[in-house]
This record gives sequence, C-alpha cells and structure tokens, in this order.
Amino acid sequence: MGEFEWHGGAMTLAEPGRWVGVLLAVAACGDEPKPSAGAPSTTTSAATTAPAPMPPPPYGPGPWTRASAGDVQAHRRLAELYDGQRLGAWAKRGARAGIALEALVYAEDAELAFGALAEILETQEARRIAVLDVVYRLALRPPRQTEALDPPGLARLLDQLKQLASHAPAGPVRTRAVSAWRGFARAGYVGPPPTTPP
Repeated sequence: MGEFEWHGGAMTLAEPGRWVGVLLAVAACGDEPKPSAGAPSTTTSAATTAPAPMPPPPYGPGPWTRASAGDVQAHRRLAELYDGQRLGAWAKRGARAGIALEALVYAEDAELAFGALAEILETQEARRIAVLDVVYRLALRPPRQTEALDPPGLARLLDQLKQLASHAPAGPVRTRAVSAWRGFARAGYVGPPPTTPP
C-alpha cells in the first residue's frame, strides 16, 4: 500500500492510483445501486400489470331499487328499458306494480298501456286514484300526428273515464276522472266531460 506524504500541510497518497481505488471502495459501501432511467422498476412493473378495478355500475343497485326510493331518473330509465305494453302489464299486479305505473308517465309509447290502465280502473278500486293521476298526466301530452298505437285500448280507457266521471260518487275518484277526460278533450280525442249521470 502507498505511503502518505506531506506537501504544504496537506496529506497526499504517494500512489494516486490507489487513492482512487479507496474512493471507489467507499462509494460501493453506500446505498444499493438504483436502476437506471431506462431499466424498468420491479414495483412499477407489478403495479402496471395488476388488473384495473371494475368501474361502478352506471345506475347504482338498479333502476327498480332506486325507483322504489322515489328516484325520478330511475323511473325514466325504466321507461327507456321497457316498452309501454310491458310496463302496463306489470302495472296491473305484483310487487313492482306501483313503480311500473309511475314509469309509464315517461314512456314514449305509453298508449300501449291504455288497455291495462282501463282494466285496473275497472277491477281495482283501491288503485283508482293513483291510476287516474297517471292517466291525467298522459292525457296532457300533445296528440299524436299519426294513428293511435292502440285504438281499442284508448277506447276502453275513455269508456272507463266516462263511467267514473258520470257514476262515481262525488269525491277524488270522480274529480280525477273528469280532469283526465278534460285532458283528452283538449287533445281532441273526445268532447266535453260527462259530469252528470244519464
């Protein structure tokens, strides 16, 4: 090993090559070498190869569940997913009858449910007010520029409205039946509402 010499108060190594070797040895004892910029990191590679988490469903737990909690957008979604005929069939009975009934308000082809709504008015007295509220909202729509989607269903519904407006006892059912009839009259489907029994 080289000997140290003194030059002007500074200590130097007699063999400069060995001094460089010592410095390299000391540097090697420090932190572990880091990968170069071009070398892929093991941690980074593992993170990029892991599967991405699945995105949440677009309508939460489902439009039926959300609609049962009063979510209007969920009712609109049901009207997009199912046609008026199917919603009308579901509105007649079952656990989802009330939800399907309300979804009809937003269905473009809700006329396909007119026959089903007439059947409910005829056979389910306890639901008449709820059905008449929906029928009234449908009656306020602008009239179709084409033929009715279900002329027999429309005729049956108008007949039920006429019966309720004429013969139902004074009260909410009769009042709503008259209001729905007036809505259809404004659209040109019928004449003035029959408000007195024959």
